[in-house]
Amino acid sequence: MALHAAGPQSRPRLLRDRRTPRRHRDRVQRPRRRDRRGAEGSRPGSDQFARCATPRRRRPVPVSRNPEAATEFFNETEPQDNARYLLQDRVYDINDTTQEGGTEAAYGALSDALTAATTGIDPNNPATFSAAHHPAQVTALSRATEFLSGMGDDFPEELREPMAQILINQGAAVHESASDLDNTAPIDPYQLFNVVEQISRSEESYAVPGQGMHQVLADSMDDTTTYEGLHLNPEDTLHRAGRTVGFLEQARYEAIAEQARDDLDSSIRIARIENAAINATLRFVPYAGKYVAPSSSVIAGEWLSDEIHSIEENWSLSDHAVSDLRKSQLVELANIWYAAHGDFADSTPGFSANDGAVHEINDAADMARGTSEGEPQR
Repeated sequence: MALHAAGPQSRPRLLRDRRTPRRHRDRVQRPRRRDRRGAEGSRPGSDQFARCATPRRRRPVPVSRNPEAATEFFNETEPQDNARYLLQDRVYDINDTTQEGGTEAAYGALSDALTAATTGIDPNNPATFSAAHHPAQVTALSRATEFLSGMGDDFPEELREPMAQILINQGAAVHESASDLDNTAPIDPYQLFNVVEQISRSEESYAVPGQGMHQVLADSMDDTTTYEGLHLNPEDTLHRAGRTVGFLEQARYEAIAEQARDDLDSSIRIARIENAAINATLRFVPYAGKYVAPSSSVIAGEWLSDEIHSIEENWSLSDHAVSDLRKSQLVELANIWYAAHGDFADSTPGFSANDGAVHEINDAADMARGTSEGEPQR
């Protein structure tokens, strides 16, 4: 599949920006906040940002409209690394205000292309929202996470929610990575943590994994195989769910400085998180297991209840365990696990319906702390 038009190959021809000064072309930089121009100096709308030629069309079309081509494009490293250029090396000019669309158009086009590459979904075509997952998409997500994780607080606000939606769609790979103990994660856990931390900096994007990952976890409870197809014991699914909850909670804690918590009135914080939770749009959630539908609204409610309680009591990970902050959510997840593995629980000491399963998932959630210090839970 031809992804490049004829011409110089020093930079991706499809996404070339003639306004970028020559001195920047070979430098490795963090992306700056804005880019007012798109491919070949044209306006950076989604239809002009990233284009590719398909086998049946000689005329280029937007990469986001062809997810298979988008995946190949983001995974391509020769003659140039396209993902590295777009997410790390490209200079996004914050001062160019001459082009229509501006920041929203440039980052909107990038997020559409990245969504297509990592999920198999054309974000502008609802008919593709149930697209099947393939390993190459996870590879594209892993590579994107690698480059985005190095941006720190330069992570563009405009990419927070699109990346949150992508992570929920690829929730199985995210869950596997967040709960990894044996170095087999499809996405580097530390790099993933850095991206989730940036997503968690605003209530709107934070609410997406907050409302979406519980569907992933509920779907995982009766799945006794790993992402790579290896066997899991029933208790492993419970422990892994707890570790993922702890992973997400730690990322949120690192995203919001203690001073910011102290400076903002609790009623304002509660109103913001309630509004974000109510309006969270989970666009590409592919999970529909038998434990997902009956539990989705329940766990979503418990997640929000825990969030509000922590704000009211001024609790955080500086003085409380994950199992304190996420008590209601963890209890509900333990109940779902028991519904899936009741026979095992009743015949195995330490996993009783009353206290055992809850104690196990609480311990697993508390174990997940420390990831942000550079030592993922392995």
